[in-house]
Amino acid sequence: MYTGLFGLFCAATLTLSRGWPTLPAIHDESSFLLAADTFAQGRLTNPTPPLPEHFETFHVLVRPSYASKYPPAQGLMLALGQVLTGSAIVGVWLSAGLLAATLTWMLRAWFRTSWAVWGSVLITLLLAGSIRDGYWLATFWGGTVAAIGAALVYGATRRLTRTPSVLSAILFALGLGILALSRPFEGLLVSIPPIVSVGAWLLRDRSSTRAWRMTHAFAPFAVVMAAIGGFALYYNARVTGNPLRMPYAEYEAQYGSVPLFVFAPRSAGRTIEYANPEMRRFYADPVAQRSMNTPLMFLRAQVGRIVRIQRFLAPGMILVLVLLGVIGSASRTLAMPLAGTGLVLAGSFLVTWYWPHYIAPVIAPWAILLTNGAKRLALLKPRRIGLCILWLVFATAAANAIVTTLNSYAARTLRPSHWPVQRYSIERALERQGGRHLVIVSYGPKHSFHNEWVHNRANLTSAPVIWARSLSPTKDSLLIQHFRDRLAWRLDVDTDSTHSPLRPAAESTTSELLQR
Repeated sequence: MYTGLFGLFCAATLTLSRGWPTLPAIHDESSFLLAADTFAQGRLTNPTPPLPEHFETFHVLVRPSYASKYPPAQGLMLALGQVLTGSAIVGVWLSAGLLAATLTWMLRAWFRTSWAVWGSVLITLLLAGSIRDGYWLATFWGGTVAAIGAALVYGATRRLTRTPSVLSAILFALGLGILALSRPFEGLLVSIPPIVSVGAWLLRDRSSTRAWRMTHAFAPFAVVMAAIGGFALYYNARVTGNPLRMPYAEYEAQYGSVPLFVFAPRSAGRTIEYANPEMRRFYADPVAQRSMNTPLMFLRAQVGRIVRIQRFLAPGMILVLVLLGVIGSASRTLAMPLAGTGLVLAGSFLVTWYWPHYIAPVIAPWAILLTNGAKRLALLKPRRIGLCILWLVFATAAANAIVTTLNSYAARTLRPSHWPVQRYSIERALERQGGRHLVIVSYGPKHSFHNEWVHNRANLTSAPVIWARSLSPTKDSLLIQHFRDRLAWRLDVDTDSTHSPLRPAAESTTSELLQR
């Protein structure tokens, strides 16, 4: 419990140091917030908005329904925060607390309580300070939910195969379900060793206990997995119209120009008609596509990925601790976490895109290896040296987390010029003005497609302020006519740090039509 409160405290402190409210700055964050808002309204998806090409944005489906492309687990956690407090970021805090508590629970199946607490707190500090300014604990697109699923799987597997119980079987199934609904590919890889271990335990040739194992372990496991699988199929059907087609796959079919896996064949003759230039710029010539053009560029991309993984998982003495634990322990004890870590890391080189939170499930087996290494170091003689090194590692992680928080606080002076703050200020000003508004955004040549102003709430047509993409004078006129009950504005954005003031959109659209 106390480690859970510590994780929640770290996430809340790091978030608040950046300023309030917490605003989405990455495409993915806006997509997750759409999912959260949808779930908080009691729906799984939303109807396609009118004139949908004006509302197309990154990582969001507008056809056949209006929804996030991502699996629902992260959105459900954000929705919990939104329902409880009105703010989705509280869902991030809760997930950080749950991760710290779940890691402690998992590690207690492998070590005594003091080491379990040590490992959980250290992992929390590393997440708070070592990865892109702690974005796992302070933004909407971190990997804490998937890491919770993996921790449940590894903790339940250890308990199930040693002191089996119905609860362990249920938590094992729940962990697998969370992984499937958050990071399906990496979740599958990290789950293979535990599934093999549990399967071997179920089929163990001991006829006197086999019936008990099948009724008290496999039966509840099957029930929970059937429920989660049924939800996933129903969710797919509601969003895409096909229970076997995930929203992610539907989105990639509509917009994706680069295969998700590096070994997948490229559709050279495939052409995608993008309704707006920003989507075309983002997908037609992405960094991933350029990095695959030649073997040398591909190799450079993989080396860069290794460096990023090392910075994520093994800063400073952490790698030394893990290696020490692996070398100094029986291979059978660490076979499962070693295999899980190796499979996830190997799988990360098979996907085209990469961010550290993509491999979030590896946190669970990595925590086991890290804690085991720390335990081995503490047993070295003279013992005082090993303990001093452990405290040094712990103090360094804590100092790094504190420095990250202070840097975030110091950067608040730059916050007013940040484009999400400008967008938020415009939206709040229009809401205070009263009435209903439509803001049509057009981008200049200096605009970065990474800074997307056009994203909306789940109840798009009833929102006080709607953000739409400018396409052409004719199409913009049709948009204004459709939303004629709203006051229409035009916003021209060029460098994202500066933009022209709002002006009535009807006048500018009429002028452009006359010029044509």
